[in-house]
Amino acid sequence: MSTAREHLDAVFANLSDALQLSPLTENPVIQSGKHAVMYHLVNSVPVENLGKNRLRDTTWVVAIISPLTNWDTAVNGLEEALDDVLDVLEQEPTLRWTTAAFEPFNARLWCYSVEVTLYNEVENDIQPAEPLVELSSMTVKALRAHASDNNIALGGARLKADIISVLES
Repeated sequence: MSTAREHLDAVFANLSDALQLSPLTENPVIQSGKHAVMYHLVNSVPVENLGKNRLRDTTWVVAIISPLTNWDTAVNGLEEALDDVLDVLEQEPTLRWTTAAFEPFNARLWCYSVEVTLYNEVENDIQPAEPLVELSSMTVKALRAHASDNNIALGGARLKADIISVLES
């Protein structure tokens, strides 16, 4: 699971009981008396930074879906559900939303679609490279120990130059 998804999951943990989170599907099952909230990542872009961690802006589409199939009855409850979702989104300082549009979700359901951009810090989990071993400065005994430590078979090499050749290959 991505850090960005975990971040947005934490934001949506504050939704009211009138809303249910739904997995990404074309035909959500919506509990009676509730509206569904579904979201998916649409893009991720790096944010320039010089620190040890990486920063990203991730853009998500959030759909607030009505269980009602008739657009004129769906829109009223959806407006309230939209306000509830926007209130939760606006509590997160690293999040921006734009353009809440009323539209069909599928052939029978209606929704508000909201574009959300979330600023995320991704911890740098790249380990620094081990310093290169200067083989030519090592003794034959040290070279053999290095080969043994790294499970490298020397194949009968005895001379320093031959051992280094095997290690470098």
